[in-house]
Amino acid sequence: MGGKYKLLKQIIPLFPDNINTFVDLFGGGFNVGINIEANKVIYNDTCKQVVELLNELYIKPTEDCLNEIDKLIYKFKLSKENQEGFNQLRDYYNNENQNPLVFYTMICYAFNNQIRFN
Repeated sequence: MGGKYKLLKQIIPLFPDNINTFVDLFGGGFNVGINIEANKVIYNDTCKQVVELLNELYIKPTEDCLNEIDKLIYKFKLSKENQEGFNQLRDYYNNENQNPLVFYTMICYAFNNQIRFN
């Protein structure tokens, strides 16, 4: 559980050379799968919001993603100190717009960058 980025130097040498298909079974943030050299990489996760986010980032031009995120930051006056703005963004996501980039922005301004589902 949790990001594997800091463990990549320890994890990657454990995999064989010449991987045909690599299945990142518990993909999460995709730190392992995106850093594996394989002919084909399959991402899997049960959290549909994360799957949708990664797909959005894959298909949408980077500049468009950044512009949408900037608009959300401006609209809700987001900062690490503005809890009211974060709460408004969270309500916006929960009640109006479950776009993956709204989800991403919410994670960026959440406490410890963690998400919790009730």
